[in-house]
Amino acid sequence: MRRRSAIALLLLSLPIAAPARAEIATPEAAILSRVSEVYTGLKRFFFSGSIHVDIQKQGAPQSQHAEFLAAAAPGGKLRDQVDNPAVGGAYVSDGTQAWIFNAGLNQYVHRIGRADSVLAGAAEHGIAGSLIMRYAAITAMATAARRLPDESVTIGGAARPCDVIEVTYPQSTNNAQIHEGPRTYWIDKTSRLVLRQRTKVDADMPQLGGHVEQTETIAFRRAELDPKLADSLWTFHPPAGAKEVQQFETPNADPGATMNGTLAADFTLKDLAGRAHSLKTLRGKVVLLDFWATWCGPCRLTMPRVAKMYQEYKTKGVEVMSVNVGETAAQAGAYMKKNGYTFTTLLDQNRAVALDYKVNGIPTLVVIDRKGTISSYLVGAHEETTLREAIAKAGVK
Repeated sequence: MRRRSAIALLLLSLPIAAPARAEIATPEAAILSRVSEVYTGLKRFFFSGSIHVDIQKQGAPQSQHAEFLAAAAPGGKLRDQVDNPAVGGAYVSDGTQAWIFNAGLNQYVHRIGRADSVLAGAAEHGIAGSLIMRYAAITAMATAARRLPDESVTIGGAARPCDVIEVTYPQSTNNAQIHEGPRTYWIDKTSRLVLRQRTKVDADMPQLGGHVEQTETIAFRRAELDPKLADSLWTFHPPAGAKEVQQFETPNADPGATMNGTLAADFTLKDLAGRAHSLKTLRGKVVLLDFWATWCGPCRLTMPRVAKMYQEYKTKGVEVMSVNVGETAAQAGAYMKKNGYTFTTLLDQNRAVALDYKVNGIPTLVVIDRKGTISSYLVGAHEETTLREAIAKAGVK
């Protein structure tokens, strides 16, 4: 993914509540449970809208805005599109072939067949996956729910009456600098679709210049279940000047030129079970680190290839470790379990290790040789051939 500012990384990494069940008083519980049922059972839908973030940083207002479109139909048909100068892109699949577009690079990848589960269903990636998983798990870990006065949300010129519910969740990050406030949902009384969501976050982040206040508003302009969908949705038309590539090329974004040949910074991180792992204990082995997050589409595209490297090289002195950036053990663990990945997953929840390794975009894959020196530094989604070449460069045959 394209290089982002520290603030953008903060915004994009606010996680979905970990899946667990909590007791909430009726009638709020009944409404939220119905929302969960609707999103869990989605098969054909069309959503479009915007994500707007207002940021107050030492009295200097800033804002970020992105438009999105998410549509899906049976048979693996999917369009998941975000329009934003920094993080724009699209995933498009007609069920037999798929396109992945990076707007920042103006490049796209075309694949025949379902090479990766990232395009197999809407709940697997991108804006569609993030929102659907969030609303399907709307009651998960909720500690309180408070009903506010009803309001109507206007969509397509029609007012849709909504239940407005404020839901409180535990802090989903161990970073004490970040405080997440309750989430407020505007829930359509008829369809039980979420038509608007507002979340407030306060953070004391010296690395971002001090105190940061952020308000994120997700507003839907269209939200439909089982609509008639045009076949044109499942076809990708490259924008003017877009270049088809085998893998995304990120000139001037890869710090590998300065990282390659340097001693890998030691670190100690906990795995999903809470066990501590230190890099220095792996001296004498070749280590492959994969920095990733569940919300990152290219990370999901890369993960099966990393898993394949693990299976091929685990008996040859190669240690494969995924380093999840900024998310909880529940989030990362659920994704790893669902996809059957068994290699070690470490949690870099405050991004300290990512900062040490100059990770400005994910996925970033770092290969460390037996002497503890970084031999390859790869940013973005890469083919298996490239990963094998990087491991071979570290001295593994």
